[in-house]
Amino acid sequence: MDKMMLRYRKEFPVLQEKIYLNAAGSAPMPIRTKKAIESFLNRYVEEGNIPWEDCEKVSEETRSAVAQFLSCQPEEICFLRNTSEGIITVLALLDLKPTDNLILAIDSFPANLYPFLYSFPEVEKRFVRVLDGDLLGQIAKKVNRKTKLISLDWVHFLSGYPLDLKALSRFCRERGIYLLIDAIQGLGALPLNLKDLEIDFLTSGAGKWLFPPQGIGILYIRKETLPKLKPHHLGWLSCAWKNFNRVLQRKKLKNSASRYEEGTKNYLGIVGLRENIKMLSELGIENIGQYLLSLTDKLVSHLKEIDAKILPRGPGSGIVAFRKKGLSGEKLFSFLTERGFVVSLREDYIRCSPHFYNTEEEILSLIKELKKA
Repeated sequence: MDKMMLRYRKEFPVLQEKIYLNAAGSAPMPIRTKKAIESFLNRYVEEGNIPWEDCEKVSEETRSAVAQFLSCQPEEICFLRNTSEGIITVLALLDLKPTDNLILAIDSFPANLYPFLYSFPEVEKRFVRVLDGDLLGQIAKKVNRKTKLISLDWVHFLSGYPLDLKALSRFCRERGIYLLIDAIQGLGALPLNLKDLEIDFLTSGAGKWLFPPQGIGILYIRKETLPKLKPHHLGWLSCAWKNFNRVLQRKKLKNSASRYEEGTKNYLGIVGLRENIKMLSELGIENIGQYLLSLTDKLVSHLKEIDAKILPRGPGSGIVAFRKKGLSGEKLFSFLTERGFVVSLREDYIRCSPHFYNTEEEILSLIKELKKA
C-alpha cells in the first residue's frame, strides 16, 4: 500500500475493529472532519450565533475547493442536500413538456429514476439497460428530435461499470440534448475533469466516496447551460446580499449556480465537505483512482480463483459485485458481517467497495473467509 495513504488510516478508527469495504454505501467519517465540524458547532454554543458573513466565507471557500477538485468554475457549483435534490432541481429548470421524451436506465439507482417516474408521469420515458452493455449504441436507437434529456449514473451502483463521459457528452452536444449525470459512485474515487467535458448537469451527495456527513451535496450546472434554464426553485438567498440591513430593497438574482441555494444552507455539512475535499486533494484523486483500480482488479482476480460470479465492470471503478455458488446473498452477507466485514447486499450480490484506506491484506482476508463460506 502507498505509504502516504497508509498514514491516513489513523483517521478512521473503525478500521481497527472491522474490514470496511462499503464506501459505495457510506464511508466512515474521518476524525479530522469530526473535529472541524465540532469546532464550527462550538461557536454556536459559545457565541450564541455565527455571523452570516462567516458562514458564507466557509461556503465560498468550500465552493472554490470543490470547483478545483472537479476542474470547473466556482460559479458552476451549487450546494444542496443530496443527489435526489439535485435531480429534482434540474427537472424543475428544464420546463418539460408532455411532447418531450427522456432517456433513462431502467437499472439505475432509484434516485435517478423515481423523480422522473412520479413527478412527470405525462412525459415519455425511453429506457436503456446498463448491464446489457453497448450503452451508447442502445441510446442511439432510442433518441429522436423530441429527446430533451439523458440522465444516467456515472458509475453503476451495483456493477461498478463507469460510463464513457466524454463520448456520451459529445453525443448529447451534437444532438442538442441535455445531459444529467448522477456522480455519487464516482466522485472521490475516480478522477473527473469537467473542463474537458460538455456535461450540462452533474449532481452528487457527499456521504459515500466523498465521506460523511450526510445531508450535503453538490449540483454542477455548466456555465453555458445556466442562461437557458427556466427560473425556478428560487428564494431570497438566490440573490446577492452583502448584509441584511436593507432587506426591503429588492436584490438581483445571482448569475451563477448558487442562485439555487434558495435559503439557509447546511453549513455544518459544508464544513465537513471542505475538510474531506482537502484530504482527498492532499492524496491526489489521480493517485486514489489508480490505487482503487489496482485493489479492485486484485479482488476480481482472487474471486475468479474461487469461481465466484462477478458482475461485468468494464474499465472498473471502486465497486465489485459478486455471488458465491451455493449460497444466497443474504446468507453470505450474514457470514461476512459476523466476521467483521462491512459490505453491502444489493440485488442478492455482495458489493465490495474499498477506499484508499483499505489494504491488499484486507482483500486477502476477505478471500480467505470466502473460501470457508
